[in-house]
Amino acid sequence: MVNYFEHRGHITRHQGKESSFAEINASVVQGSVVGPTSFVVVASDLHTLYSSNMLMKYADDSYLLVGSNHIATASEEFKHITIWARANNLRLNPSKTKELIVFKSRIRHVLPPASPIISGAERVSSLRVLGVVISSDLGISAHLDQVLSSCASSMYALRVLRSHGLQPQMLHKVTKMTTIASLMYASPAWWGYSSANDCARIDQLLRKLKRSGFCQKRLQMPRPWLMKLMIASFSQFFWIQTTSCESIFLRQAYKL
Repeated sequence: MVNYFEHRGHITRHQGKESSFAEINASVVQGSVVGPTSFVVVASDLHTLYSSNMLMKYADDSYLLVGSNHIATASEEFKHITIWARANNLRLNPSKTKELIVFKSRIRHVLPPASPIISGAERVSSLRVLGVVISSDLGISAHLDQVLSSCASSMYALRVLRSHGLQPQMLHKVTKMTTIASLMYASPAWWGYSSANDCARIDQLLRKLKRSGFCQKRLQMPRPWLMKLMIASFSQFFWIQTTSCESIFLRQAYKL
């Protein structure tokens, strides 16, 4: 393992010309088996300054959750993350630093600040977190817009497969493994926030699949029993996404 991480370098070859050898002394090797594990080790010492805040880490993305009663600590927490990244030869990606204000109720009793709490962050009304679009009102309409659009595109592929002679039984399996699986991706995390209109849109897609013969008539869409997320206890909170950007650091290292 030591030999694997030591003396790594990069050489660029273009139009018959080859650059000099550049040694890479930082970052995680992307595409490797040990890449995710090594990053977990690197990020293991990154914690919040205040116990009232939460920091969720996945790969090279970090999500900082700050409650409405502790908004004053948001800038300090972000500065702490920036210092940690610099100490670990990483740089935050400004273009991927987003700030999302989430309101528990549809009625906003308190107006949000006019400018972002985090200096340099972009204020957004929705944020894509691990494939799920989270809106400021905790609704899933924006998420369904993207998912249903993707499912509509996959139906064209199903028609092509059927036109090439794919048998109905196999076509039903392909539909369940692609279109239905895409629709229900991470459903335990968002189904509890769906409205009656959202459920109607999902049922409409299911009926269309049945009419087209892409799935069995008796197929019923599952209705996961969900508990509210812990973040719903906040009257409003700040969800700030940052990226520790090992990938960007590596791209700069490639420019020899």
